[in-house]
Amino acid sequence: MILVIHSIYREYLREREMKDNLLRQALLDKEEIETMYREIKILQGCLPICASCKKIRDEKGDWNQIEKYLSEHSEAKLSHGVCPECVARLYPELNPQGKPL
Repeated sequence: MILVIHSIYREYLREREMKDNLLRQALLDKEEIETMYREIKILQGCLPICASCKKIRDEKGDWNQIEKYLSEHSEAKLSHGVCPECVARLYPELNPQGKPL
């Protein structure tokens, strides 16, 4: 009888340790998710953008270059390049036949 009680108690302790481990992991996961949520910057809503120069009007009414606005209001990392249409328009000497690049 004592062996049965001892066996049941050992099983109880094993299950309790497993539950405690799961609870600890759940709390760590919750903290990690909350930290990630605080760090995320999301652009939402309607952004007023100039149809000509593409500057964006901020909440103070100032007009900012789109690169500056995005870097200040999001975690996006921007890199610059030139699309084929702009290369043809800005540097026609690179494409003397006028064919699409």
